[in-house]
Parts: sequence; C-alpha cells; structure tokens
Amino acid sequence: MNLTDILGQPICFTMLMGIAGISIASYLGKLTLLSLISFGIALVFLILLTSFFILNLKRLKYEMVDLISIISGLTLLITRLRLSYPSPFYFIPLIILSIFYFVIVYKVFLCHLNK
Repeated sequence: MNLTDILGQPICFTMLMGIAGISIASYLGKLTLLSLISFGIALVFLILLTSFFILNLKRLKYEMVDLISIISGLTLLITRLRLSYPSPFYFIPLIILSIFYFVIVYKVFLCHLNK
C-alpha cells in the first residue's frame, strides 16, 4: 500500500483546503480559526510533498500540481493578509514560498532533460 492509496488523490483535497481557506478569509475580511485550520492542513501536505521531492521517495501522481496549488493558496493568503493588516513581517514568508517556485522549476527542468 502506498501513500496515494491511503490519501486518495491529494490534489483534490489540497485544492479544496486552499480554496476554502481563501474563501473564508476573503469573505470575512480576516482570518478565522476555520481558515487557519484549512491552511494548516494544506501546509502539512506542502511539507509532505516537498519531502518526497527532496528525498526522492515514491512519487505521487499529481505532486507537481499539488505543490503549485498549495503554494499559490498560501501566497494568496499572505498577500491578502498583507493588504488587510500592513506589516513588513509578511515579506519573510513570501520569500520562503518563492523558493518553492524555484524548486518546482528546477524539478520540471530536470524531468525534461531526462526524457
């Protein structure tokens, strides 16, 4: 039994979590416990899928789309927070998330070179 059998196709789950968190935060104009839980779950998946990338463990079927959806959701949340509550501290998580974009581009580039 592999991870995909246990979790199903994680793309559906992570996209729903990201969309739910963004929708709740945007509708209410602030963070709520529900939107934080939603993004917390999405963040756990981000860490899990990133470890699959780094450690070259058994690859998930839609891991690239999963990573992009989670990172985009988190970036959108932080940007939304930055607009609502201006602070220079949001710059640090945005820089950290931008590193993942470079990891994805690097992996896609390697994948195309190996074909």
